[in-house]
Amino acid sequence: IAKTIWACGSNNLAVDPLIRRLGDKEWRVVVNACQSLEKMKDLKSIFPLKELLKHDDSQIRIAALCALRAFKSKELKQFFIPLLNDPNPTVAKLTVEALSELEDKTLADNLRNHLNHPRPEVRYQIVKALGRLKCQTAVDSLIKLVETDQNNGVRAKAVLALAKIQDKKALNPVLELLSHEDRDLVIAAIKFFLAFEKSDIVNLEEKLKVIFLENPWIKSYFLRSFLENQSKLLESVLRAVSTQREIRRMETLKGGKPESGMSSEEALLLGEIITEKCGLRFSDKKVLEKQLSRDLQKFYVSSWMEYYHTLKYGQDSQSVLMSLYDTVTDPCTGFFSEPNQNKVLAETLIPELIQEFVKSGREQIRILSCGCSFGPETYSLAMLILEEIHSDKVKAQVTGVDISHICLNTAKRGIYKREMLRSVDQKYVDLYFEDDRGDLRIKDDVKNLTEFKYLNLSSTKEMEDLDSFDIIVCRNVFKVFSQRERERLAENIYNVLSPGGALLISSNESLYNVSKAFKLQTYEKVVVYRKA
Repeated sequence: IAKTIWACGSNNLAVDPLIRRLGDKEWRVVVNACQSLEKMKDLKSIFPLKELLKHDDSQIRIAALCALRAFKSKELKQFFIPLLNDPNPTVAKLTVEALSELEDKTLADNLRNHLNHPRPEVRYQIVKALGRLKCQTAVDSLIKLVETDQNNGVRAKAVLALAKIQDKKALNPVLELLSHEDRDLVIAAIKFFLAFEKSDIVNLEEKLKVIFLENPWIKSYFLRSFLENQSKLLESVLRAVSTQREIRRMETLKGGKPESGMSSEEALLLGEIITEKCGLRFSDKKVLEKQLSRDLQKFYVSSWMEYYHTLKYGQDSQSVLMSLYDTVTDPCTGFFSEPNQNKVLAETLIPELIQEFVKSGREQIRILSCGCSFGPETYSLAMLILEEIHSDKVKAQVTGVDISHICLNTAKRGIYKREMLRSVDQKYVDLYFEDDRGDLRIKDDVKNLTEFKYLNLSSTKEMEDLDSFDIIVCRNVFKVFSQRERERLAENIYNVLSPGGALLISSNESLYNVSKAFKLQTYEKVVVYRKA
C-alpha cells in the first residue's frame, strides 16, 4: 500500500499517513513510504525524511536521500554534505549525485576534499560532479588522479572532467595516456584533445592517425560514434585513415543530433564488455537498453557509461556481473526437445556406453548439459537414462551448467507449470513427476541423478576445472556467441570430452567454420560430433 498509494490520485490525503509510516518497525514499509513521498514532493515530508538520514539501516538512508533529492533544493545541501562520510558507499555515491544536481559551484570544495575516498565508485561520481560543475580549483587534484589513481575507470572519468574544464595545464599528463595499454584511457585521452580547438600539441593530428592505424578497434569506435564525438580534428584524422565506405558512413552521421536514451557509443562499449564477459553478442542497442535498464535502478547507477565502468573496473563488479548474466541470457528451453536426438541417445549412444563400460569395469556415465537454463533439458536426459539403463553395474550422472543463478535456483527446485509438459509423453509425467499444489515436481529418483553448477562456458579456466564427460549436450548455445567465442567454446568442450565421447548440438546449429577437431557421425540424419 505504501509503495503504490501515490498512484491513486489522492496525494494530499495520503501524505500524512505515509509520514506516519516512516516510523514503522518493518524496514520495507519505511522504504516504500519514502518512495511514495518521493513521487509526491510535499514540503511537509522534508523534515521527517531528513531525520531518516541518520537511521542505522542503510536501505532506509538511501530511500530517504532519494526522496529528498527529488526536491532539487539547494536548501537541502546542509543535510546532504555529512553523508559524504557515510560508511555505506552507495549512500556516499548517491549523495555526490544529489549535490551535483544542485548545480552549486560552492560545493566544489566539499566534493574535492573527498577525492581520496577509498571506494572507486564514490571517487568516480565526485570526478563526474567536478567536471559537471567545471570546477577550476579541482584541476590539480584531477590531474593527480589521472596520474596515480589505481582504478582506470576513475582515471578515464578524470580525463573527461578535465576536458570539460579545458585547462591546458592537463595537456601533457593526458598526452602520455595516448600510448597506454588500456584502450579506455586512450579513448578518454583522444576525447580530451577533441574538446580543444587548439591544443598546442605538436603533430597531434599525426599522433592520432598512428593510433587509429595501429588500433583498428579504436578507429572503428570513433567511426561508429562520430555523432557523439564529431569535431573538425576527428573528421580530418578519420578521412586520412579510413576507406571510402567508412567515410561515406561518417558523412551520414555528420551534423546529426544524438538520440535520446543509450547512445551508439555506449551501446558499442556495453556490447563489447558483454561479449568479453559472457561471450554473447548484442548488436541492437534498443534491445540492450531494454534488457539492462532494470540493472541501472537495482545498483543505483546513473548512466550507461557508469554501468560500463562498473562492469569493467568496479570493486564490486562481480555482483553486477551476476545480475548481467541473469538479464541477458535466454532461458528458452523445454522438456524432451530434439526428439530425434533423444532417440539416438536412448537407442544408440547410451547403450553403446553401457556395453563398453561393463567390459572395461567403469561404473559411471557422465553427461554434461550446457546452458541448462531452468532444468528441463537436464531432467529430460536423466529420465531417458532411467528408462534405458537397467544395469546395476553402470550408474549415470547428468550435470547441468548455466551462467544464470536465477535459472539454476529454479532448476534445483524442480517445480514446473503443467503447461510446460503438455507435449511430453504421459508415461514420463506419470513416472517421474508428482503434484505440488497444482504444479508438477520432479521426483527424487530423477533429482538424484542430477546436479546443477554455475559455469561460464566462455571461460577456459572454469571449463578446465570440470572433469571429463562421455556425452555433452550443448543445444541453442553456439548461435548466441560471437565467432571467436564459438571457437573457444568448441575447444573447451573438446578438451573436457572423453576420448570417443559424443557432442550433440541443436539441429539448427553447425560447427562448420567453428572447429575441425571433431569427427562427424550421422545416425538417422542426426549429426553427432565425436572426439577421436
